[in-house]
Amino acid sequence: MARRRPPPGARRWPWEWTAGRVDGALAGSAFCLALAVYVATAARTVTAEHSGADGGDLLTAAAVWGIPHPTGYPTYILALRLFSWIVPAGEFAFRASLMSAFT
Repeated sequence: MARRRPPPGARRWPWEWTAGRVDGALAGSAFCLALAVYVATAARTVTAEHSGADGGDLLTAAAVWGIPHPTGYPTYILALRLFSWIVPAGEFAFRASLMSAFT
């Protein structure tokens, strides 16, 4: 089906709401809503959830450039350190919670 052209001199919008733009707008809105809810409910400090499994070890290792235990999780430690440097919002534990939203 061919697109109809507006008559000469008619007001033209800089863009049209096509199916792709609607899908993109809905996906972006859903992402922003989910991110806002996550940020509002993210842990602000280290918690004792899961019997204190590895949370404190990994946070401390990332904060002081250490190795938490034999496997070390080097990618996570480097990513957490980089993310906490890029996003200086709140305490280090809060920044780790925010990074979890993106990983």
